Amino acid sequence: MTHPREQLDPAIRDQIDRYILFTNTDEDNLRRGELVRCQLKSCGTRLRLAPGATIPWGGKLVCGDNVYIGLWTYIGGGDITLEDNVMIGPHCSLTAGDHQFDPEKEDFSASHKRGVIVIGRGTWLAAGVVVTAGVRVGKANLVAAGAVVTKDTPDYAIMAGVPARQIGSVKAL
Repeated sequence: MTHPREQLDPAIRDQIDRYILFTNTDEDNLRRGELVRCQLKSCGTRLRLAPGATIPWGGKLVCGDNVYIGLWTYIGGGDITLEDNVMIGPHCSLTAGDHQFDPEKEDFSASHKRGVIVIGRGTWLAAGVVVTAGVRVGKANLVAAGAVVTKDTPDYAIMAGVPARQIGSVKAL
């Protein structure tokens, strides 16, 4: 079975490879977004993709308008929706599939637990945030650097910690 990336026209693959490592300017980020949008389930306007960001091939990602995916961020493992005006910082991980423990083999080779991830409109995930399978991050959240979000969050929350917990409201800022 060939990888979906290998089914692309070689000239398009070459363009993608060149732009992956270009600079982190708005112009280059928009160009990278345009190059990958054909592989998304759906995509609004102004998708900006920073260098090294990894997104799923094969139609599992939905992006709204004005989405930014930061440096070396990983998004994959299943169905993920990034609503309008979502900003994802560098080195984040949004993984819609978790490895499951197999007690007979005493390892994590059992089938994946899958769960849809939704990042609400106007949310900012700061550097190093992890969002696990099955989580809905509410509208206009600020998720602090290094937080691990394992449960749904309310709208307008400031979330921090491991696991993430609400420490405030963006409406109070």
